[in-house]
Amino acid sequence: MQEKNMAGSGPSNNDYFYPGSTVKCTTCYGDDIQGEVTAFDHDTKILILKQPSSCGKAELNNVTMLNLDLIQSVSVIKECTDTPLPTLASLNSLKLLDRYKEEIELKMALAKARSVGVSDDGIKLYNFLRKTMPDCRWTEQTILVMDEVVVKPPYQPDNCAVKDLKQSQSSPSQCLNHVKNIVERFHKEERLKSHPHGT
Repeated sequence: MQEKNMAGSGPSNNDYFYPGSTVKCTTCYGDDIQGEVTAFDHDTKILILKQPSSCGKAELNNVTMLNLDLIQSVSVIKECTDTPLPTLASLNSLKLLDRYKEEIELKMALAKARSVGVSDDGIKLYNFLRKTMPDCRWTEQTILVMDEVVVKPPYQPDNCAVKDLKQSQSSPSQCLNHVKNIVERFHKEERLKSHPHGT
């Protein structure tokens, strides 16, 4: 096993980590991170490792980006012997930029919600709703879904209502029923997390 001490200086001109190799990195905090090299940029000293998915799904992977300036040592467990080196899939930069913007907007929205006193349950429900109904936003402590349904504190199914009261009196809303079902499912899953064995 080949070990390279990195702390303080980063990689030397001769230090390269080839895609497909397996390495173990020890951080400046003493944590060990092991994975398969996906990419390495010598100039920025960034090493990207692929690891088995933490959710256990075989078709997914965790990806860790490491700044080698913060790594004490790297042990090369297995060198990649493939020739030619595996090619990386091309990335759609516009999609990546859109996802980056969406994540920034989400973090800003959640920070604003926290600042006006939204509860942990409210934050969790908002994230849960966004998985199936991305068109959600906050208006103070109220979640507005599809600009049609509001979910008010304490964020129970009974706290769901149609935004436009005239519309709610004239005809039942499919969106309202759908949101209520999602809110019920959210609370059911939360109860199961708190009491996994029904105790």
